[in-house]
Amino acid sequence: MAELEVSQRALRQVEYYLSDESFPFDEYLRGQCDDEGWIPIATLAAFPKMLTITKDIEVVKNALKSSDSLEMRDDKVRRQYALPQADPNADRTVHASGFKCADVKDASEIESSVEAALKKHGAIEKVRALRNLTQDTRSLDGSSFVVFKDSKDADKAAAANGFVHKGRMIAVYKMLDWFDRLRKKREAMRKKREEKKEEKKEEKKPFDPKAVLKFQGLADSSVKREDIRTLCEKHASVKFVEFDQGQDIAYVRFDAEKAPEVADALGAALDVPPDASNVKLTLLDGEDEAAYWERADESFKKAAAAKKKRKPQRKASPAKRSRQ
Repeated sequence: MAELEVSQRALRQVEYYLSDESFPFDEYLRGQCDDEGWIPIATLAAFPKMLTITKDIEVVKNALKSSDSLEMRDDKVRRQYALPQADPNADRTVHASGFKCADVKDASEIESSVEAALKKHGAIEKVRALRNLTQDTRSLDGSSFVVFKDSKDADKAAAANGFVHKGRMIAVYKMLDWFDRLRKKREAMRKKREEKKEEKKEEKKPFDPKAVLKFQGLADSSVKREDIRTLCEKHASVKFVEFDQGQDIAYVRFDAEKAPEVADALGAALDVPPDASNVKLTLLDGEDEAAYWERADESFKKAAAAKKKRKPQRKASPAKRSRQ
């Protein structure tokens, strides 16, 4: 990896750690800061993500010298700007986005465009162009914080949210409203991640214990799957019967903890169904139980994949095909 690319990635990563999009929601990182907001660069450089970029802390320090949102002192770094919820100018500040930013390298170009579009609402004290810190290029993303001299003018600008400037729709929110939207977005993302984790847990959840009975000795009988189901359902609801006529073994699955009571009811030797008097009945447990559920899970996945493969594809309409 080129030295310049490493430096750029290291800078972007630290700026992201301390950005409005991340820092306010990172309790651990905020806990590493002193009362003035300084945090040791070594702390950040030791993060797993940083170590994939560079293990040389001097590279990180040199990269931070070119930041336009952070400041350094000795071996520490901190934000140049207050957090939105702690900014004394929050009531006079709006977040404006949607301005043309493609191929724009100079922040002043976007800042001039933003000021030209919003000055009709009142006198502007300062415009600060923002960067897209989700990309290593740290490119300007067409958004800015705009500080008005009067809070009433900031309110006017926010009231014009959605206006069109040079053919582009511009979004304008008061700083704290913008931050609240960001917070809700992150909460929604966190909830979605948690739901996915729960889904994975469901996929990997432990099998139902004491739910499977094994019938052995059926090969020479006329027993059918329906016979086994009918026999067992006299004692508990049957969820699934794994058996084809002529096989020697059948597996019957019940709700959790139900198999033992069915086994007790049926007894060790069966005199029904017909021709099944020599059938041996076993409650699966231990390694046998785990092996059954592993095999059952694999069969389920294969069946689901096959069903998906067989699902007929919708044909595109003539009009749609003509556009392809």
